[in-house]
Amino acid sequence: MALITTEVLPADVLQVIGEVVFVEVEKRRVGRKIVTVEKVDPKYQSYKFIRVGELTEVAEIPEGSEFPLEAPSTEAVTIDIVKIGKAFAVTREKQLEKNIVAISDQAREAARVVALEEDRRIFTTLADEAKNTYTATTSWDADTANPYNDVLEAMKKIESEGYNANTLVLNPTEAADLRKVYPDAKATFRRLIEDLGLQILTTPKLPEGTGLLIEAPIEASLIVAEDISVEGPQYVQRTQTSLVNVFERIAVAVKRPGAVVKLAGI
Repeated sequence: MALITTEVLPADVLQVIGEVVFVEVEKRRVGRKIVTVEKVDPKYQSYKFIRVGELTEVAEIPEGSEFPLEAPSTEAVTIDIVKIGKAFAVTREKQLEKNIVAISDQAREAARVVALEEDRRIFTTLADEAKNTYTATTSWDADTANPYNDVLEAMKKIESEGYNANTLVLNPTEAADLRKVYPDAKATFRRLIEDLGLQILTTPKLPEGTGLLIEAPIEASLIVAEDISVEGPQYVQRTQTSLVNVFERIAVAVKRPGAVVKLAGI
């Protein structure tokens, strides 16, 4: 009797794929630690918001008097919600073997790169739309560099906007530079910077030589029309493979550019 195989992956395999994808993205995401996640209707193709300028004056109000009304500057912003994703193929042989380990590895890698792409979009948008930039006096890998002083100067910029920095985001290269010891304090630069009340996050999706000092999570929102999902499988008869898509639909809205300072030349 001929062996009959289904063109659809078994339910238990699909369940494993879904679980692996969810666990992996939760492990890899860094950007969601510093933004507000705002979920919208999946049918939305774009997101509109009003970027409101800072109010400047607060008056003393005598009893019975009207409150003064200040009209801040406003900017209507529309951003596109985009679909990002990665496909992987489950071959007929893997399906027949019920090779769950190999299939899980493929799902995990697809989820990893989608999570990293989400991070890239978050950090790139923040860097592009930061209201202020501080340029370091010298690269942090130089012997004469003082990352602590650079961070202090960047903090002045964000505090001058009325915000309080609580997070420093760096590429792994610059994060490694913070392990150097500052002789005057007999402590690493990382320890000194953390003592300022800053958490330090590391991501390979921030370009080398660039950092972000922010007040999280008020500076931006991650707009999520569809969170991480598994789509398919779609069977391809010619290659006898089942294609599985890992995707999400997102946008990044920077609502308070003054709460972000871009560090350059570090």
